[in-house]
Amino acid sequence: MRRVTAWVERHPDASAALALFLLPFAVHAPAFLPGRVLSPADHLLVLYPWRHLVPGAIPGNPLLTDVAFQLHPSVLYAAGEIAAGRVPLWNPHAFAGVPFLANPTPALLFPLTALAYVLPGVLALTLMSVLKCSAAGLAMHWFLRGLALAHRRFGRLPWKRLVDPAAALARDGFTMHPSLARSLKRIV
Repeated sequence: MRRVTAWVERHPDASAALALFLLPFAVHAPAFLPGRVLSPADHLLVLYPWRHLVPGAIPGNPLLTDVAFQLHPSVLYAAGEIAAGRVPLWNPHAFAGVPFLANPTPALLFPLTALAYVLPGVLALTLMSVLKCSAAGLAMHWFLRGLALAHRRFGRLPWKRLVDPAAALARDGFTMHPSLARSLKRIV
């Protein structure tokens, strides 16, 4: 244990980066268990033909319908096409057919989407979500370190005065227009 503590003290940035990379894996560990997936697929249980499987089902987050209805199915469709040796230029299953590779929504050329091309679908979808959280944590760490370095070199205002407004926004949220608040209350 002393070795680990000494390494952390010698390499504070590397240890912070490692912790921020691994934290989403720890938080979302249950999603990696067999039969689980990190997906809002529970939205499907309120629609036919799946509605009878769990009568009265209520989705966990009603704001995530696009992920369940469009994004995850698009990634899985693309993975199937690539596994069959075809470039997914066209999706014949949406409307009367729509361009697919040219559509930015499925993000077919996004590096993490490539996981779906080489891994089983459930594992790929879960890894994609968790790795995005890891990347966000790492990027925020590096962003704040860069700000601190720039402030140390060029800053004139006290650090607290610069950071307090952002901390207040993170803590208190933001004021929204009353019509948006009413709309969200109806949805959620």
